Amino acid sequence: MTRRLLYLGNNYQPAVGGAEITDQLLLEAWAARGGTAGAVFFGRQTLPPLRGQTLPPLRGVELMPAGSAPAMERLARAWRPDLLYAQMGTHHLGLRLARDLRIPVMSCVHDPTPLCTAVVPLASCDRRCARCPHFLPQAAQASYGRALVANFDRIFVPSRFMADLVRDLAGRDDAEVLYPAITPVAPSDGTGRAIAMASASLDKGTDIFLKVAELMPEREFLLAGRGDPRKCGYDPGRHPNVQVTGLLPIEAFYARAWLVVMPSRWAEAFGRMAPEAQSAGVLFMGSPVGGIPEAAGEAWTPVDGHLDPAAWVAAIRALAADPGRQEALRLQGLEAWRRFDAAGPAERFCAAAETLLAAPPEAPAPTLPERPAYLPFTVAPPLTRCFYGALALALLGSGLRALGVPGRIPLAVLGLGLGALLVSLALLWALHAGPLLKLKSRPIYHSGQNLAWASLLAALGAPLLALRGPGPAWAALGLLLLLAVTAAKHRQRALRERNR
Repeated sequence: MTRRLLYLGNNYQPAVGGAEITDQLLLEAWAARGGTAGAVFFGRQTLPPLRGQTLPPLRGVELMPAGSAPAMERLARAWRPDLLYAQMGTHHLGLRLARDLRIPVMSCVHDPTPLCTAVVPLASCDRRCARCPHFLPQAAQASYGRALVANFDRIFVPSRFMADLVRDLAGRDDAEVLYPAITPVAPSDGTGRAIAMASASLDKGTDIFLKVAELMPEREFLLAGRGDPRKCGYDPGRHPNVQVTGLLPIEAFYARAWLVVMPSRWAEAFGRMAPEAQSAGVLFMGSPVGGIPEAAGEAWTPVDGHLDPAAWVAAIRALAADPGRQEALRLQGLEAWRRFDAAGPAERFCAAAETLLAAPPEAPAPTLPERPAYLPFTVAPPLTRCFYGALALALLGSGLRALGVPGRIPLAVLGLGLGALLVSLALLWALHAGPLLKLKSRPIYHSGQNLAWASLLAALGAPLLALRGPGPAWAALGLLLLLAVTAAKHRQRALRERNR
């Protein structure tokens, strides 16, 4: 009988990172062995919410994008899996479905975030969470994630570093190291000149990369991949030697690179770019944190003092001045990456899945932990910009009226701003304030109160602006200023709570 393995995750196709690339290879290996493989995923970063539409199969794997968690659950139940593979963003759903359907469930902890969201200090963590100032603000969320990880029937991790983390933080000493499946990149022809980095993220050290580019104006730099470079400090005027390309085909990225760097601040679970660069004959340099040293082996250049751009500049210049070391590292790398050849991890994954299917755990799944009392806020940028733009127009119009500026221009500005303000406030109330006031968490409730007060102030200010004379206009102006303060406090609370 054909066994049905179903993947649940945030993303699958297109793959937006190393975790999805590995998961694709694993599911394709299952399908190639005669099993049935399917993937239900949100794909919010790259795909529109297709709401249950089925895409053409990808190398033997059925693809089912879902626009929401309820849609994902409906698709998963209808697919009737024998085994679940729940990944980032779907741990709770995967565990609950497995319990309801009485089937086994497994996961690979590709990211330390579920165990501790303080991923930057995690690189030098001493595991004393009760004394850690970075842990306390997110203790509820981290405890919840650790409890989820502890409930899976089988846990994989991409490195020994992550195995130690799962053991120390989630209490599981049976996490199996399943190195990411690496497919070799076509060897570079040696014409690449750029110092290259993939993805724009402060945690991954893109700001350090850009400072290095400033200190080395004679060199060519390449920044590819997802993320917003401007949020990391990129300025075309200050960084004329940095080319930003967005997503690039993997072969094109390595073909243009002389050196690939990973100046990560946070504890990378593995560091996939190290073996990829090595397979392409491209030099690799990285921060000695997390799983990067394990991924790179001996064929790389670690940067001590990796938070200091000057240390990177010194390491790059030393490497550029030593052609013999460059050639030795390239030759070492062409052999080192083979430790992660895709065939090995795929074989072990399929064997583990078959073992679970042949002898599923007899004991019922433990009671799932309750979600922490917080809501991941979604502060929509377009709606936020509309709100603050409308508020600025309303303030300008009421200010002109209060100062007695004649003509229709103040009224036109005021009318436009007030109309847009009321519409955007109604949407903010429906999407944020109402749901927030129903939650028990005090910071969230207070955040909802901020929006409630803002709505009340707008309702009081609108009639005043309809009256003639500077008195009502000054009163309305004061109410609008109070509205701006309360809305700003809401946004501050919302962003802080969302980033816990």
